[in-house]
Amino acid sequence: ILGLFVSAALCTGVVVVRHEVRASGGDENRILDLCFWLLIGAIIGARLFDVAQRSAGPVADPLEIFRFWNGSSFYYGGAAAALAAGVIFMKRYRMPFWNTPDLFGPALAIGHFLVYIGLFFSGQSPNESFGFSPNLVIARPGDGLLGSLPRPNPVDLYLACGSFLIFAILLIVKNRRRFDGQVFWTFTLLNGGLQLGPAVSDFSGGRLLHGGELSPETVINALVIVTSLIMLLILNRRARQAAKAEIIGGK
Repeated sequence: ILGLFVSAALCTGVVVVRHEVRASGGDENRILDLCFWLLIGAIIGARLFDVAQRSAGPVADPLEIFRFWNGSSFYYGGAAAALAAGVIFMKRYRMPFWNTPDLFGPALAIGHFLVYIGLFFSGQSPNESFGFSPNLVIARPGDGLLGSLPRPNPVDLYLACGSFLIFAILLIVKNRRRFDGQVFWTFTLLNGGLQLGPAVSDFSGGRLLHGGELSPETVINALVIVTSLIMLLILNRRARQAAKAEIIGGK
């Protein structure tokens, strides 16, 4: 089930990006090439970060990185690697630096929605309480007949609904965009806030900072929110200054 929804998320994301490119009059082939390298970077980065954070020291067996069936992937590891790949690609081909990421905002949001729906129905989510009772489960058809089946996690439903809401908000922001980069950084801001909910609730389990009580996910999401706010303020200020300079120059 999860694989089906992940595939649907990738296909839907590409369709949405192509629609955005056509609407903006951009180079569709170049954007599709960028999508390919973003996907490669995300897969490699997610796996590398996952192996790194699950290892107390250096990986004993370097081939462990390629054994995808032995572990999951780290969300922000993939995001960081994809971002790096995207920056390199855009600089290499001199693509608009902030206008190009704006094309991916709605696609990322709807893609997240589909992935979280897939996680919800597959029951393959990490165990995060997010204020729910650890004993809370959602019944699935056939539980009494087929025995124990993976149970949907309420957190995934929360993340799916939140991602769809972000998608709707980005469509509004896109139509009222005042400066390049506004759609992309609005997505990172809202998604960081959405992800912060389950991260904040995960105080007791597993990975803790050096003697602290905050999980790495909490810190990362907080940094993403702060960075997004700063970038929105900076780009908005630059856009206003450019508009003011144009008005003065016109006179």
